Amino acid sequence: MSRPAHGAPPARAAGPVQTATPPVRPGRPATAARRPRTAGPPGPRRPGGWWLLVALLTAVAAAATALAAVRSPAGRPAPTAATRAQPPAGGLPAVTLPIARRPARPPRPGPATTGVPPGTALHPSGPLTVTEAGAVIEGLDVDGPVDVQASGVTIRRCRIRGGPWWGVRVHDGVTGTRIEDTEIAPATPSGQVDAIRAGAGFSGARLDVHGTSDGLKAGGGTRLEASWIHDLADGPGDHSDAVQVLGGDGIVLVGNVLEGGNAAVMASTELGPIRGLRIEGNWLSGGAYTLNVRGGPHGLPLGVRISGNRFARGATYGPAVVDGPLEQTDNSWADGRRLDLGPAGGRNR
Repeated sequence: MSRPAHGAPPARAAGPVQTATPPVRPGRPATAARRPRTAGPPGPRRPGGWWLLVALLTAVAAAATALAAVRSPAGRPAPTAATRAQPPAGGLPAVTLPIARRPARPPRPGPATTGVPPGTALHPSGPLTVTEAGAVIEGLDVDGPVDVQASGVTIRRCRIRGGPWWGVRVHDGVTGTRIEDTEIAPATPSGQVDAIRAGAGFSGARLDVHGTSDGLKAGGGTRLEASWIHDLADGPGDHSDAVQVLGGDGIVLVGNVLEGGNAAVMASTELGPIRGLRIEGNWLSGGAYTLNVRGGPHGLPLGVRISGNRFARGATYGPAVVDGPLEQTDNSWADGRRLDLGPAGGRNR
């Protein structure tokens, strides 16, 4: 008898072939036994649950992208997941706020920005009396005063010599006079001539005023901006003020250079109440007090706001004295050092 090859299993004895019947699990009827699989092509596989989740997320992302493209302004790409701000973990969505910046200070008014613009042709004129409402006076070299007796008059691009008592006089009851891009200066400096005696609702811009006693006598509703009042006549006995206020509501002085002999701004309730006086963003110099705001027969000035001004040193007593309530912010000396216009008036410290 020969041995089987090494590693081969021994041959079984020939006999009838027995078919094994799979055991039936306890408790299950015999009919529940699985049927043997038959050979044939495989049927379609049912996708798993994670494929459904991927398909759903893809559809949601596509819809969100299409909606963002519709809502985005023309010419601006829609934000993507990479460009949107992501909320911090466990907190509210991150919000980016713009940084508030202080508005740039306008340039200091001077010879290059005030008076008659270079290249303007001026035509000689004698003294003027204006009686037509809404009239426009332009391009004149006026040897004498301008007397405004009608409302809504505009004077622009003129040189006015004035005399004997004023450069421009606005009569009582006349409103809405405007002067712009104009020089007001007597041929010879005079302590007898006021540059502008304004009425209600006067406005002035880019004015060059010099050589007079007071620069501007302001009425209610006056607004003066971007102007240069300087080198006033200040002889013995003169009390020249760049701006003088003797009563009125809603007077605004903004962005001017105001240089006075007695004061840059002199305000008192001598002829009427003062309410809502705003002095903002000016360059102020000169005077006993550069800024002199006083009470008088009509009580204390109310609603006074002094903000963003720069004060030159050298006033006799100090930069400011203010009677009554005062709102002040961001005032400084000319060198940028902070200035508090408190009860001591700042002084020249």
